Amino acid sequence: MTRWAPRLLLSAWIVCSAQPSYPSEQVDKRIERLEKERQKLQRETDPIGRAKKQIKISEILMMFVTEAAAAGDFAKMDANLEQYVEAIRDAHRSLMETGRNPHDKPKGFKDLEISLRRQVRQLGDIGGTLAFDRRESVEKAMEEAGSIRDALMKAMFPEGHYAQRNTP
Repeated sequence: MTRWAPRLLLSAWIVCSAQPSYPSEQVDKRIERLEKERQKLQRETDPIGRAKKQIKISEILMMFVTEAAAAGDFAKMDANLEQYVEAIRDAHRSLMETGRNPHDKPKGFKDLEISLRRQVRQLGDIGGTLAFDRRESVEKAMEEAGSIRDALMKAMFPEGHYAQRNTP
């Protein structure tokens, strides 16, 4: 047993002396990633590409919203929610301005719809953790995301076309 004691002490010293990754370092990386995505967005000319960049931006902003809500920093949460709503609106606007038929060419439309579906659930979870008087901004963002998602679903699956395909 005494032969293992020095190795055990050395291992413990290495583990204890290693620098931990603090959440602030992770936040800094996400801020950098957010800025990179915004720079890419400014250079992007393809509407589908713009929408995909906005989707990435909205996902990063949702991480910030989640953390701010958990920390009780409601000013930061509201600011990130405003940026989030603007990002999803811009993504939707970019897709609709292409003039493409979302039913025939769903690229980009489907990506945004899937992302919004996940984000609406996240917003619902966030709202559930907040006091009633703090939920308003989260509920507004959730309504906006749900509204855009509904518009995308109607565009990708028009009633007449869907009904015709499923009629015997």
